[in-house]
Amino acid sequence: MPQHHSAGVQLPFITSTGFAHRGGVNLVSRHTIRSIAGKYGKLSTIVPQQKATEGTARAEYQVVKKKYTSKIKLNTWKHKSGRKKKAKEHEISENRSLLILELDPANPLPILSFPGTAAILKFWHSEMITNNFALNPDGDWYESIREDSAALHAMISVVGSIQTLHRGNKEGINELRHQAEAVRLINRQLTSKDGYLSDGVIAAAAVLVNQEALGDSFFRARVHMEGLAGMIEIRGGLENMKCRVVLKRIITYADFCFSSAWGQPLQFPTIRSLVSTCDTEGSDRFSDLRLKSAWSRGPRTSDLYGDIFDALELLHSITCRIVEAPTRNYDKTKLSNSIYLVEHQLCRMNSASISAVEPRCLDLAAPLAAAAHLFLHLGVRNIPANARRHRFLFHRLYMSLPQNLTLGSLGEAPRAGVVLLLWVYAIGAVNEADHIAYGIYLIQIKQSCLVLGVRCYAEFKDCIKDVLWMDPFCEEHMMRIWHNAEGGVIIPAEIGGAIRKGSEFACSEVDY
Repeated sequence: MPQHHSAGVQLPFITSTGFAHRGGVNLVSRHTIRSIAGKYGKLSTIVPQQKATEGTARAEYQVVKKKYTSKIKLNTWKHKSGRKKKAKEHEISENRSLLILELDPANPLPILSFPGTAAILKFWHSEMITNNFALNPDGDWYESIREDSAALHAMISVVGSIQTLHRGNKEGINELRHQAEAVRLINRQLTSKDGYLSDGVIAAAAVLVNQEALGDSFFRARVHMEGLAGMIEIRGGLENMKCRVVLKRIITYADFCFSSAWGQPLQFPTIRSLVSTCDTEGSDRFSDLRLKSAWSRGPRTSDLYGDIFDALELLHSITCRIVEAPTRNYDKTKLSNSIYLVEHQLCRMNSASISAVEPRCLDLAAPLAAAAHLFLHLGVRNIPANARRHRFLFHRLYMSLPQNLTLGSLGEAPRAGVVLLLWVYAIGAVNEADHIAYGIYLIQIKQSCLVLGVRCYAEFKDCIKDVLWMDPFCEEHMMRIWHNAEGGVIIPAEIGGAIRKGSEFACSEVDY
């Protein structure tokens, strides 16, 4: 990636620009500054370190807003120091690689640091598990963007949003600041005279699509997605684009985010180089259901059922590989490629309209596709369940469920089919924000357990594991779902009425 250079005269060294209480305890930095000052100062002896000052919070924000810049005047200098121009890009910031609150003068990040940036970087390194192996199996993502200000600002913004979701807080100002900086830097490069589309700008645009999807901001996400697609076209297409593989993963993930958050068709075709090296070894876990075609009779279900069971088989293989990864030397690249392939398949299924089926048919193709996609996001990619980006898939799952189910109709279905339906209900019940749907799911879970003879949580857990299970997501949610279905939550009367009428389950095309 092209290097950014600061304007103005370069100082012999750069010192910390943090707060006074930070610099006061860093003896190593103090010694380094004195040593370098003695080397470059004429006839210098011992140079006392300047004391940093810390203003009020408002004054500090104004300094941050105008960008930090080091203007140092040492007592050993015999000449007047002229005014130096502000650095355009290489502002001093916390060093993520060290993960401490001190600034490392030898290895700063080229971005403006805001209050709270250090905490976001620490979360990124030590706590965040979202997409930690799905997008970055080779571990070179940070290295590929660390010299690009726009990409770093965008990434810190989305990490801050994920941190906020994990902690159940409202969106903070730090994420918005970094997001605004990323947009400003992208626009500046796009309007520059050279007009070069660097990998960093493309990465920043892709990450911002993810950022807007998390917050369910369709119009802003569409602007970023259309801009990203145009950039990729200028660079010769995604398959032929000369860049690191991790950047292609980030770009395709932006495509997945935009598609799955609002049911939009995918912008990019499959990348042959990724699909050809993925682990497609599946299992025969759902072979029994594949053979029971009479269970679901409909004009369009056969092909979709084949696709969804292929996706379920691949998802099961992925979950097994993830569980085995700590004890076996498994190829992370193949695992990442498998996740890429299955999400491409699921995005294609869930961007199609929902077709109504005959009431007598227990058709689970559409709800299985939506539930499998949610499981991929929540269980495999570890996206927080309270993210607004899941709303479309939760709604699609709810609207595609079979209607007018009775104990008699469930009793006529094969046991494996009822287990599948129970798993679908359990995935839907993860969304506690929709109280009506949540109450309906709990009633249907209890009814399905009655048909299956499930009487305790251990048996309920075994049924869920017979389909797909992934910790920590499943263990966190399934115990609470079981407790609430067994009587921990009082279901309002209007929800029971909706079940009896069957009106809440009417299949229709979802328009977003």
